[in-house]
Amino acid sequence: MSTSSQINFFLMPEDILEMDAFLKVHQCSVVAEPMPSQELKFINSILVNGNEKINKKYIIRNLDIPKISIKEVKQQNYYLVNETISPCIEIIYPKFEKNKDKQLNRGRVYYNKFYYDTENKLTYKDESFLKYASDFFKWIKKHFQNVKLKNYEDFLVSEKTLKWVQSGGTLSEYNLTSKYKQDQVTQEKMMA
Repeated sequence: MSTSSQINFFLMPEDILEMDAFLKVHQCSVVAEPMPSQELKFINSILVNGNEKINKKYIIRNLDIPKISIKEVKQQNYYLVNETISPCIEIIYPKFEKNKDKQLNRGRVYYNKFYYDTENKLTYKDESFLKYASDFFKWIKKHFQNVKLKNYEDFLVSEKTLKWVQSGGTLSEYNLTSKYKQDQVTQEKMMA
């Protein structure tokens, strides 16, 4: 069993709105960080941009809200979700305005399945949370059918993103597959 699951993606804002709708139907909330206090900072959409330096959010089933652990970052004077031990799914979606920005950076959804407690004992997260997280990942892969864009094979690229790229948009290059990067380095060496 793997320790975690993640999907790296290039999704358009319209795709994220579809994800928001799915989460609402499945009684989930979205929390943004950093937070000024130990109180969770709920937002109504993954698209809401929080702190410009940290654009990390968490998807939390409403029934799991009381189980969320918060950690203080004293030097920065704010609080964060302790995702290591909390039943939550991390989501990062880049700041992006479709009609303004020419390049889309990758996003990601991620969760860990277990952690080591204070006594260094392997502890699995709640079974119902793990099932929900797994089902959510399956929904993402099925709903946003990957178009397998050349050189971005390691990323989920939605049909809406492909259409945007075909109309002149670009995807961030630093996220290209390692094979493409190797080919690019080899070509550069050959031309030198």
